[in-house]
Amino acid sequence: MTVKDISKAGYVVDTAFGVSGFLPQSHVAYTQDGLNPGQTVKARVLELNRSDNKVIFSQKQSLSAEEFSALAKQYKVGEKMKVTVTTITPFGIYVALPKTKDTKIENELEGFIHISEISWDKVIDLGDLFEVGEEIEAALTKFDNETRRISLSIKRLTTDPFETFMKEYPVDTRIQGIVTAIENGDVLFSFGEGAEGILRKDKIPPAMNYTEGQEVNLTISDYDRRKHRILVSPVLLEKPMGYR
Repeated sequence: MTVKDISKAGYVVDTAFGVSGFLPQSHVAYTQDGLNPGQTVKARVLELNRSDNKVIFSQKQSLSAEEFSALAKQYKVGEKMKVTVTTITPFGIYVALPKTKDTKIENELEGFIHISEISWDKVIDLGDLFEVGEEIEAALTKFDNETRRISLSIKRLTTDPFETFMKEYPVDTRIQGIVTAIENGDVLFSFGEGAEGILRKDKIPPAMNYTEGQEVNLTISDYDRRKHRILVSPVLLEKPMGYR
């Protein structure tokens, strides 16, 4: 692959197959002082996100199957630990794990926190939240033996506010929401503290219009746990003709 561009965190590279990716500074071979545009390098795929067409490469030697298996026995899923941010990418951060007293592996042990595991709220730019070298707390969530990757989470250190909201506002509860957007005929609402609701277009009464910023009386009709969305319907004094 060829180095295309240089950034503060690493290098943008192009492969011979026409796929571009990112080689983090922390994953450049230790013997190299730096790379230059146009330089040809060798690296392996470290992270692949097909939905976003993003690839992360690494020149570091990965753990053997035996080393990874031994490592997995020294940590417990759900364990909280202090980790150090080593690389910030558009879809997650790599962190250095603390070594246990029984660890005999010399290479730095690295884990990954996907952007979806950073916070219960939507995260846009990880660079605004973290700095390389920063120490943070995370919970170990998974050892993937096939990819030999260690996954962690920050948000799972706290209670999911969506679950709390569902307990406080059960189905059929009336609530006030503020219109935040109208997308493809659906109306989106904010209930504060990150809680979002959606009024499907087929549930909007005829001749009823909504505008951004408008405060509306609603009834909670259901919850979508997977998408963390609150399904709502309008509060009507009488049922309009044609309304389902």
